[in-house]
Amino acid sequence: MKILNVSSRKLKISAAALLAAALSLTPASAQAIWNSGHGDLGIGYDGTALDPHVHLHTGAVVDGTPLVADDEYAPGGARPVIAFSKGQARATGAQWNFLGVNANDTVWTFPAIEDLTLPYIGFGAEDLLAADWTQPFTITLTGLAGSGALAMGQFSAYTTDIFGFPTGNIQTFDGISASDVVNLDAGDHLHFNFAFTQPGIYEATFLIEGVHAVDGAKSASATYTFEVAAIPEPSSYAALAGLASLGLVALRRRRRV
Repeated sequence: MKILNVSSRKLKISAAALLAAALSLTPASAQAIWNSGHGDLGIGYDGTALDPHVHLHTGAVVDGTPLVADDEYAPGGARPVIAFSKGQARATGAQWNFLGVNANDTVWTFPAIEDLTLPYIGFGAEDLLAADWTQPFTITLTGLAGSGALAMGQFSAYTTDIFGFPTGNIQTFDGISASDVVNLDAGDHLHFNFAFTQPGIYEATFLIEGVHAVDGAKSASATYTFEVAAIPEPSSYAALAGLASLGLVALRRRRRV
C-alpha cells in the first residue's frame, strides 16, 4: 500500500471551505440531478447484451434545466431527488404495512401519477420489439445500499387500484428476496410509486432478465440511485460550524510556527 505524506506547510484549507465541505448533503459524483419530469429506468439491447440505463424524456428537468430532447444516462448517471418537505404521513390500515413504517410516520414518494414538481419514474422497455423477446422481463431487487438504507430506511415500489388499495411489488421491510420483482413486456413501460421512509441516498440494485428469441437468455445487473434530500437539524449545523472553527484555530496556530 502506498502511503502519501502531505506536509502541513503545503496543506492550506480555509475555514470557509471546511464548513462548505462539512455542510455538503450529497456525495461528490458526476450524477445529474433529476429534479422533475418523466423518465424511465430503461432496458435496451445492443445486439449482444442488455443495456440498462435511465431514459429521460423531453421536458424533464435536470440540474435545474428542462431537456429540449430525450436523453439517456448510465444507470447511476441521473439521480431523482425528492425534497424533504414533500414527505407525507403513511395512511392507516394494514394494507400499507409493506411500506415498513407505522401509520402516520413520514414517507417520501415519487408518485405513479405525474406530478410536475417531482420526478415521474417508470420501468421502460420501449426501445425493444416485442417480437424479439419470448417472455416478459423480470426486474428483481437484489440489493439496497446508501445512507438512507444505513439509517434503516425502507424502499418499496407499488401500484394502487381504482379504489386506492395498494399492491407492493417491491418491499424491503421484510428483507430482500426473489419476490421483490416487476414483470415488464418488451415494448412497454410501467409506472410505480417509489416510496422511501428515511432521508438520504438509496442505491437500489436490480437483476434484469429476459429471453431473446434468437440469442437466448440475457441478464444484466444495474444500480439506480434515488435521494430523499436531507435537512440537518440546527444542532448539526452548530456541530459542523464548530468543526470549521477548530480548523480555523489549527490554521492560525500553524501559521504562528
